[in-house]
Amino acid sequence: MSSRLDAITDWATRAQRAHFRVATLAGQCEVTERQLRRYFRTKFGKSPNLWLTATRLELVQPLLERGQSVKEIAAQIGFSQQGNLTRRFKQRYKVTPSSLRNHAPVTPNVRLG
Repeated sequence: MSSRLDAITDWATRAQRAHFRVATLAGQCEVTERQLRRYFRTKFGKSPNLWLTATRLELVQPLLERGQSVKEIAAQIGFSQQGNLTRRFKQRYKVTPSSLRNHAPVTPNVRLG
């Protein structure tokens, strides 16, 4: 069964425009949250929340390299608090964002994206 969601190729851009919120992303795609959840499980093998979190975390390293503070990055990519970003980042990469500035690029321990 084909879905109109199959025609979407700019998921990361849409996620940013939706401020990484599932309800907003579903609205942009003109589907219900339930439809979006089912589609993501089929297409990406994970929930929209997991995919959105992974997508946000992938934005951190380039922003750090441009000299932005962790606090600025957290606000820019939709984390309500810097600590939330730091915790999620460390869970995925086993290093904090601030310590990343002094180390080589990291690879995720579990591929979410």
